Amino acid sequence: GLGSGLSGIKFQSGAALHVEDCMINGFTQFGIQVVPGANASFTVTRTGLFNNASGGIQVRPTAGATTGVIDRVIADKNGAGFALDGNGGGGNNTIIRDSIVSNNTGAGISLSTGGTAIGATVTRTAVLANATGISASANSFVRVGQLEITGNTAATSGTVSSFGTNEMIGNGGSETLSLLAPALQ
Repeated sequence: GLGSGLSGIKFQSGAALHVEDCMINGFTQFGIQVVPGANASFTVTRTGLFNNASGGIQVRPTAGATTGVIDRVIADKNGAGFALDGNGGGGNNTIIRDSIVSNNTGAGISLSTGGTAIGATVTRTAVLANATGISASANSFVRVGQLEITGNTAATSGTVSSFGTNEMIGNGGSETLSLLAPALQ
């Protein structure tokens, strides 16, 4: 990194990406970019993403459908923590679990799309001291359970659906989640 490289890892083609036990620090764009042009999958596990100007992980496929798992990942002091983006033209569905998203200047977890539906399920994750904890644009679907959401300038933006098992306190702005029915299944 050293503030001079674009992205630590940029996955543009292939069937799958697997990142494990890495420390990715100080890039001018993203720590990891997942931008395939066809159906693909990815897994990032036991990895730290720090001080990356645009964000820790960006998932923005240009075609096809991308599925992924972000597991036991720390995204701290980046632009965004985890940025899931449907504006490239491809759909994505990501599971985020057992992770820490903190001190990011943008959203801790962001879903943005212009038309292609995208989704995320987030469980057992701490979302702390970001500009916005979780941000969801229209046509994105976020389901959360067993999250700790605290100390963010705003807890959420857009519709974030809850399994009813979250702890949310000490955020600025609204601390509202939409309860999934039936909750606690």
